[in-house]
Amino acid sequence: MAYIKLLKTRRDNVPTVRKGKYQDIYQDKRWKNIVREKKRMNPLCERCESNNKVVPLTEIHHIIPFDWGTTSEEVESLAFDLDNTKSVCNECHDIEHELLNKNNTKEIWKNHKL
Repeated sequence: MAYIKLLKTRRDNVPTVRKGKYQDIYQDKRWKNIVREKKRMNPLCERCESNNKVVPLTEIHHIIPFDWGTTSEEVESLAFDLDNTKSVCNECHDIEHELLNKNNTKEIWKNHKL
């Protein structure tokens, strides 16, 4: 459990400028509608469910982080695309971010777009 708290603390220590950028997205009505729809469609953690576990969702995760967008249009497209979201529990959300940060995933995604 301490491991998850450490990850949450690290995530909470995101620089203020980035947090402000995130808050604009997360306070947007479009995001709130996506969250409501995702909770209705997938009330359980999709990652746990694929491992035959029943765990309620606690987070809506962007599969491709919206801040990977290189233009404001791309950021909005990634942020407000229901198909770019996944219902996850806290533990799986931390795992998803670990996987994203592994093996230069952002660079692979950027190169794939070209």
